[in-house]
Amino acid sequence: MNFIPTFGQIAWKEWRLQNYYGSTTIHPLAGTVLAGVIVAIFAVPRRFVIPAALVILLYISTAQRLVVGGVDFHFPRILCLVCLLRALTRGELLGVRFAWPDFLVLFYSLMRLVGAFARGQEHMLMAEAGWTFDQFAAYMVGRIYLRDMIAWGTTIRFACLLSIPVAISFLLEQMTGRNIFYIFGGVPEFTLVRAGKMRSQGAFAHAIIAGAFFVSLLPLMMAQWKSDLKKSRGHLVAIAGSAACVVVVICANSSTPYGGLLIVGIGWALFPVRQILGIMGWSFLGLAILAHLVTENGVFHILFTRFSFVAGSTGYHRYLLYDRWLDYFSEWFLIGTNSTAHWGRRLFDVTSEYVGASVRGGILGFTALITIIVIGFRSMSKAIAGAANHPDRYFYYGLGVLLAAHCVMFLGAQYFGSVVFWFWATIGSMVSLGLNARQVTSQSAVRRPAPGRVVSSRRIPVADSEGRRGSNRSGIAGEGI
Repeated sequence: MNFIPTFGQIAWKEWRLQNYYGSTTIHPLAGTVLAGVIVAIFAVPRRFVIPAALVILLYISTAQRLVVGGVDFHFPRILCLVCLLRALTRGELLGVRFAWPDFLVLFYSLMRLVGAFARGQEHMLMAEAGWTFDQFAAYMVGRIYLRDMIAWGTTIRFACLLSIPVAISFLLEQMTGRNIFYIFGGVPEFTLVRAGKMRSQGAFAHAIIAGAFFVSLLPLMMAQWKSDLKKSRGHLVAIAGSAACVVVVICANSSTPYGGLLIVGIGWALFPVRQILGIMGWSFLGLAILAHLVTENGVFHILFTRFSFVAGSTGYHRYLLYDRWLDYFSEWFLIGTNSTAHWGRRLFDVTSEYVGASVRGGILGFTALITIIVIGFRSMSKAIAGAANHPDRYFYYGLGVLLAAHCVMFLGAQYFGSVVFWFWATIGSMVSLGLNARQVTSQSAVRRPAPGRVVSSRRIPVADSEGRRGSNRSGIAGEGI
């Protein structure tokens, strides 16, 4: 049986993403871009791998896919496969020191598959296996290719440059009401309107996903901006990229990305008191729990019905989702639940990553997600402490702000599409950076001189993203594209 479709079998259907599942859909332009990116991934130095992948994530809809043997290979999934294949063939996986966070992420990813099997959803096993692969594979890509600041420096600069055309396309979409990326499928030709405002989405599967993706890029661009003290070319690129991210979020016209944008602003405003942010975070969580217990309708009612950034926002729907989530605790606690449709009107739409983790994997899935987030914050805290007054501390802090923004946006959205790849790759990077910081700290302790002994002040050499030996602090503000 021939599982590979011929060019004549490639089809273009209606714009909605679900209409593309199980059907090979490759636009000639998208196929050409994918081929070029695949060649680049195998040909370029390691620090350019993620920048090459960003071309697909930012410009090509996830409706573009190749179906082989009944298995959907959308383009982000193909990117994962290609990156892992490169790592295996070049021995780059050998540079990754496996640790317990890796097994935790694998456990969390597998909970979707195990939960579906335990609940008797055999028809969902193929789809859940795909989601499991997408999450863990993207995580490993981040562990391998974003494990130092040199790789991040290149990635951030390319993200700045690639964001500018995307922002221009979003502005054109606002002015014309037409989405130029509709040719790739999965997005409407005519921009969707809510409460009189157009919600631009570009090549992304939803306006919220578009906004969330660029909110997560913004803290890193701001870190580049702050660290480049000489106001060089990199400084100007970072300013342009930051402006482009804000433009995309505004054009998306969605409350969830606006909430993330607010957290990015607050996060950077708190940079001078970063040493006590952990205490502040746990205190805020404690106050939120207390407010939930003492108020009549709970903290979610306050959060979603009293605060809205755009007209027509579905905050009340999200409040009901969380309210029923708590009411039906005994239903999803053990292994999750097959459906939330009976929780209330339109509550089949699980617009929360936290509720989604519970529905898919029960209390173990929910706990694993929270633990992964805590690990990310702790990893960046260790990296910041190790960076002292070096410019790299801005980038470690920016990654922490990025994760905080994701935590807030998780309250109002369940991620899908290209942002899944980006989020889990970022988590993988945080784990690598945290482990590297711990290793450098241990090496420093071993090399600490005896009292009264004078030693050289040179830095401890570690391997950078190209395998070279150099300073443990890269100073990426000075790296060129």
